[in-house]
Amino acid sequence: MSYENAFHWIIDFLEQESVPYMIMGGLAAYAYGSDRELYDVDLYLPQSALKRVTDFGEQFKTFGPARYRDEFWDIEGTQFIISGVKVEITTDDNCRFFSEKDSMWIELEIDFDSTVTKNIFGREVEVMKLEDLLSYKKQLARDVDLDDVSRLEEVIR
Repeated sequence: MSYENAFHWIIDFLEQESVPYMIMGGLAAYAYGSDRELYDVDLYLPQSALKRVTDFGEQFKTFGPARYRDEFWDIEGTQFIISGVKVEITTDDNCRFFSEKDSMWIELEIDFDSTVTKNIFGREVEVMKLEDLLSYKKQLARDVDLDDVSRLEEVIR
């Protein structure tokens, strides 16, 4: 699997089309120094860009665009498989996650102007702020999220 290929595939398109984005999840943790194995490439983008992105990746699409809800997430988005790697796109439209810590749904406020520029796979990209990443991962509190929190807290000490 090539996370780099999947990453560059979506970032090339987003930058060519001037679509604001924010890298989140495990890839954002990786950008801050976590060494956990990656599972996918997760990004937020504006709802207004979802159709363009879905049309661009139509031949690789495995989900959406549609609403997705499970025990952890209530989101709008689409998913692709590129070089064996999931690329999961979530929009800023009514994006919620279930906080195990607080036993309630929490609305994520996605602000594309509040990203931090980080280097991932040799490329400067827009990533969720560390404090925001840690906050939502602590609240989401799945094993993988708590693992990321532990690794990131160790890196920033």
